[in-house]
Parts: sequence; structure tokens; C-alpha cells
Amino acid sequence: MGEAILAGLLNAYTGVAAALKAENFVVVNPGLERRALLQSNYGVASVERIDQLEPCSLVILAVKPQVMPQVLPELAACPWVAGAYVLSIAAGISTASIEAALPQGVKVVRAMPNTPLTVSSGITAVCAGSSASAEDALAAKDLFEALGQAVVVEESQMDAVTAVSGSGPAYVAALIEAMVQAGEELGLEASTAESLATATVEGTAVLLRKTGQGATQTRLDVCSPGGTTLAALKAMEDKGFSHSIVAGVHAAAVRSKELSQ
Repeated sequence: MGEAILAGLLNAYTGVAAALKAENFVVVNPGLERRALLQSNYGVASVERIDQLEPCSLVILAVKPQVMPQVLPELAACPWVAGAYVLSIAAGISTASIEAALPQGVKVVRAMPNTPLTVSSGITAVCAGSSASAEDALAAKDLFEALGQAVVVEESQMDAVTAVSGSGPAYVAALIEAMVQAGEELGLEASTAESLATATVEGTAVLLRKTGQGATQTRLDVCSPGGTTLAALKAMEDKGFSHSIVAGVHAAAVRSKELSQ
């Protein structure tokens, strides 16, 4: 995810990210091969350790949650961090937890992207910590709009964001898997069924976004009285289709809350 963010920001043509160049970035990574690859692919500088960084105005914490207890004390020891703007994409790590580990007053913004960000089609929710302003959150939103779409939310809503969009690509992939299975059972080649299902999901998403008519109206538009779509939807609802999805999203939100404690 960190590399996807780097690539997206370097390729941005609009917004605040459009002014960023390779010389504006320094990547911290303990692995020599990884650093060499990033330097070669993107022309950025790299260092092995956080204490080797020159003063930075923006620090993006693109690390796994379990690594944060090691990273934050190292960052806190940097004398320049008090004036930095810290942006974290670590799932389940609250801004309060990050702020507590850093010098008082450090501006912290938290972001929850999803995996389509790696192909510049993600959606990211951002929220500001107690020392960050609404303008700081909007600046993060502007950055992530170089990688797809972005919205500003309250931090109390981040578990719901995780459940809906953070985990959401897996739900959509599971739907496609089921459609492919059904297609095969009805006589389609697996590759053909997957092409049909994937293009249908993609096209429906584009339709919703471009028309702005909403999911309910889009569903109704496809349904003809006594037709195939209504027969399919009835059979799905008889098996608990909507209920299972709602239950799954709620389960993800509960788990997100548990992991953040």
C-alpha cells in the first residue's frame, strides 16, 4: 500500500499532489533490496532508519499496525517531528494512540484506504486528530484524491468505514466468485463467466457514479415485472442475501473496534 501511495502521488496531475516530485520523497525501509528497488523504480531517496531522516514536513506512516509500537518511539526521538504533519494508514490505530507516542501538539491525520487504491481506483476516508485542523484533514483528502476518491469523516466512524469500504473489495470479489460458479454450472467457461461478472460489477459501479441515481433506482431499472431479474432477486432474498451482507458488514465493524482497543 505504501508503494501504491508513492506511485500515485508521483503520477498525480491535479490537486496538491501535482506539485510533488521524486526529490520530495525519502522512503524509510530496513530492507536493502527493497530500498534499491524503490530508488530504481521511482527515483526517490531512501534510508534504513527513521533517525537518518532529514527534517520532514510530512510523514506518511504506511506500516502494518503491529509495527507501530516500534516505529512511533523512533519517530518521536527525531527533534524535528514536533513541527511535522503525520499521516497514518495503519488500520485500527487511533489518532489518540499516535498522538500519545509523539511530542505534544503534533498534527496527526488518520486514513483508511482500500486496495483498489493500488490501481488508482480506491476510496479513502480521512479523519483529523485532536491537534489537527479541518484544513489538515482536507489536505489529506486532496492527497488521496490523486489515488481515486476520498472523503472526510469523524474518527468515531472509522470502524464503519473499515467495514464498508476497507473490507468491501473482498465482499465484491466474493460476489463475483459466486456469479462465476453459477455461470459455470449453467454451462459457461470459467473465463467467460468471470469476464461477464467482473465487467458487470465494474459497469454498474460506473453507472451509479455517473448517473448519481443511487443503488435502489438502478436495481429497479433492471427489474421487469415477471422477468428474470426479479426471479433472481427473490431467490437470493429467500436465501438471506441482504441480511447476510448487512450482518457481515456489522461483524467487520465489531472486529475493527476490537482490534483498535
